[in-house]
Amino acid sequence: MKKFLKLFIMAVSILILSKTPAYAGAGSFAGYNGLARNEYGWWKVENGKVNFDYTGLARNENGWFYVSGGKVNFNYTGLAKNQYGWFYVSGGKVNFNYTGLAKNQYGWFYVNGGKVNFNYTGLARNENGWFYVSGGKVNFNYTGLAKNQYGWFYVSGGKVNFDYTGLAKNQYGWFYVSGGKVNFNYTGLAKNQYGWWRVESGKVDFAYTGLAKNENGWFYLHGGKVDFSYTGPASNENGEFFVKNGNIKFGYSGYSKGNNTVYIVENGKVIRSIYSNVDPAKPMIALTYDDGPYSPVTSRILDALEAVGGRATFFNVGNRIGSYQDVAKRAVQIGCSISNHTWDHTSLTSLGSSSIVSEINGCDNAIKNYTGETSLLVRPVGGAVNATVKASVDAPLILWSVDTLDWKNRNASSVYSKVIGHVQDGDIVLMHDLYTSTAEASEKMIPELVREGYQLVTVEELAYYKGYTLKDGQTYTCFR
Repeated sequence: MKKFLKLFIMAVSILILSKTPAYAGAGSFAGYNGLARNEYGWWKVENGKVNFDYTGLARNENGWFYVSGGKVNFNYTGLAKNQYGWFYVSGGKVNFNYTGLAKNQYGWFYVNGGKVNFNYTGLARNENGWFYVSGGKVNFNYTGLAKNQYGWFYVSGGKVNFDYTGLAKNQYGWFYVSGGKVNFNYTGLAKNQYGWWRVESGKVDFAYTGLAKNENGWFYLHGGKVDFSYTGPASNENGEFFVKNGNIKFGYSGYSKGNNTVYIVENGKVIRSIYSNVDPAKPMIALTYDDGPYSPVTSRILDALEAVGGRATFFNVGNRIGSYQDVAKRAVQIGCSISNHTWDHTSLTSLGSSSIVSEINGCDNAIKNYTGETSLLVRPVGGAVNATVKASVDAPLILWSVDTLDWKNRNASSVYSKVIGHVQDGDIVLMHDLYTSTAEASEKMIPELVREGYQLVTVEELAYYKGYTLKDGQTYTCFR
């Protein structure tokens, strides 16, 4: 039997070599290495002998082929290697034109020009889609951004997710992804697991503080993220707006309380902020001063207020503000309110509607131009009001419940005595910041009121904490 097998192998070898003269090597069969065939197929030959144990790549004049158990396997498609590396085999033959993904017993790999590229990191595809490749091998655990020749895409579990829209990151930061692809043109809001963020030109802007919008409206952002707890003013390219719980309220008018401040809002815009460090359970009054500003007197009153953390309302005459704008600005800075006392101290009941409007607008404009404040209140000269005034003035009309008559008596002790011992919780006190006697009375009166337990607040604050909603054209003497 051994003799027969030996003779058979010699016969096969002679047959193989007889059919491959180009590889015989100067007429000698003993040194041949390559592929040769018989009626049973193509085989791997080494040193002239068929190697039935060989598995790998071998070649003939037609190219490189995959050999398994010594025989070319024309059904094999996958990866195989030789001394030059791993290659892609299709239908038994190495496909040097193939670029894409292919697998072997170790997983899926990236093939470029038929050869596995173990240095490649990026995206590549097969018949099942696009996948993320790291170091030549598909990384099925990878979730994040990766790129190919078409741009950056979102990868989830190793595979490109073309349905994904939201935020995702790579080594350069967080970006906005739409339909699986990074959208570098997108500017607006987008979300991830941490919340809603501001995106500018495709990239999350973590430094952004201001307003931005999405399909649900405009929102306030702090440090790039929508702050749904924020209530207060914020601005965009169209101006300053009122934000409540992170969302712009375009049509809202009224009061709204934020973390430490109460805001007065008209048609979605913050008109003024007022202090919220007021205890509604404790008594409070509003000291008011007409006819100023006048620095020699107003400054002394502000000093006395600032020393106790108090505030007052100054009803300014419009044509005086420019001459004493510094003291008017200081009043605003310490929390006092600057409001309207007509342009040139004209009694409004003596005027027609158009002239009334002109008087009020002139003073409002001066307050805004010189102090930056928006006047919300009007005190008519002498407290004189008629139907025409009520119909023409687009603001609440503030009168008083305690009149010191300081303009008449010009006596500090008299002014003091008309307040101390007579004032009540919710009162509005009338004085004028034109007279030295009023400054002297205020310097004595203000600390005494605080000692008695009164909180010194603006008219707006008094109305708010006493539960009043001020209406245009309506008169108010106190808030009890």
